Amino acid sequence: MEELEKKVVRALNQNSRKSFREIAKEIGTSAPVVINKIKKLEEAGAIKGYIPILDPEYSLTDLPRKTHRSPGEDRRRPARDGHL
Repeated sequence: MEELEKKVVRALNQNSRKSFREIAKEIGTSAPVVINKIKKLEEAGAIKGYIPILDPEYSLTDLPRKTHRSPGEDRRRPARDGHL
């Protein structure tokens, strides 16, 4: 991994919700370069995804519950009984 890619990964590790422009400014390059580096790393399988890091004191039982949906089910479709 080249040095610029390492800088991009470090920036993403600090906050993966940063904009490409913010990352570019932080590491001293342009947003298109950052976009290309991230895309290259994703396609190569180096970046597998982006996950939230929960505070250890935050209980998972405090998270809102979602109803189960089948893969591919349209989330905008009203419930079967006609109620939203």
